[in-house]
Amino acid sequence: MFSNIIRMVEEAQNKPSRIAKFIDRIESKYVIGVLIIVPIFIFFLYYFLSLPLEEAFYRGMVLLTVASPCALVASATPATLSAISNGAKNGILFKGGAAMEALSTMNILYTDKTGTLTYGDFQVVDYHLDQELLKEVIYMEQQSSHPIGRAIVCAFKDIDLAQVKQAEPIEEVAGSGIKKGNILVGKPDAFKHYDKFNQFQKVLEKGDTTILVANGNEVVGYFSLRDQIRPQSASTVANFQKEGIKVCLLTGDNEKVAAQVAKLINVNDYIASMLPEDKIDFVLKSQGKEEVVGMIGDGINDAPALANADIGIAMGSGSSVAMESSDVVVVKNDLSKLFYSYKLSKKLNKIIIQNVIFSIAVIITLITLNMFGVLGLPLAVLFHEGSTILVILNGLRLLGSEKSKEDVSGAYQTA
Repeated sequence: MFSNIIRMVEEAQNKPSRIAKFIDRIESKYVIGVLIIVPIFIFFLYYFLSLPLEEAFYRGMVLLTVASPCALVASATPATLSAISNGAKNGILFKGGAAMEALSTMNILYTDKTGTLTYGDFQVVDYHLDQELLKEVIYMEQQSSHPIGRAIVCAFKDIDLAQVKQAEPIEEVAGSGIKKGNILVGKPDAFKHYDKFNQFQKVLEKGDTTILVANGNEVVGYFSLRDQIRPQSASTVANFQKEGIKVCLLTGDNEKVAAQVAKLINVNDYIASMLPEDKIDFVLKSQGKEEVVGMIGDGINDAPALANADIGIAMGSGSSVAMESSDVVVVKNDLSKLFYSYKLSKKLNKIIIQNVIFSIAVIITLITLNMFGVLGLPLAVLFHEGSTILVILNGLRLLGSEKSKEDVSGAYQTA
């Protein structure tokens, strides 16, 4: 985890924001333009305004000094790195300035449920399965890193697995479950066409997370599990919605579970029984409407959607694949910090705009004063370098940005 964080920080420095990229693109052209204009300016003053060569050259050097884009170049990068550093101190790791900048422009936020809005700390509350098959399922789930698999293993940790055949390979069926020979363990949607599926409808309607077990083409048992919602989930969703961002729950769980969680957290919308490719479709459809899409997830199944979203956000406790696919990592799983970073992103964009406007205004003012011959070289250097220092200091203010009292009180009320 630590080595991943170091590598992600290195990546962040190589992924500048759009404004920083734009400034980098125009910088070389701007400098070449200034180098061409300065001798033309000296020539104009000497031949057309009949100024002495020494004075014309002196004013040309003043122009070269004040037209230098130092402050403009420093408008974005120090501020962006300060914001990324601030986010890291608060448990949010950004992989680049582009992600930090894009967060404030987000229109819709899609979120996974298990391990994201909830702890992903399941407990088995009911089950029905033959003892021999139960041993097989526990052995299969031992090979899985999914929170549901860990919960099943934990609930039956005292069962002896010595008689289980361990030579047979275990396959992970993406978006459905795991398989060993004829035994399939997974979410209900994967079993709709299996025999005796309808006999388990009452179990599925209880509102718990249900995992079915099939042997061959027949559903033979189930596990019912319950999860706990993170205390920050409701307040974070409410804060994003106040900012005009739509929050939509995308989950692989059944309709009852999804509806219950959506009601408790008060999201704008929810869609149940989602496969990994379904989540990608929702992300792409929103992007097709010119919306900036954020996606939060923690599992392997979320990785494709995280990679396709404009801002992919992974939970720190999630799979390494999810973290690799994302642009932002919530290191300590505190969703309230994500909203804090959203506000930080808005402040970053505001400061960058302030810096750009200030830098351009200073350059134009100093060039104008030089045109009228009222600006000497010492003052030109003082104002030019002073403006660069002010721009950098303005960006460094983001190092000390703190959470607002309103955000803190909201978190305490939810807890």
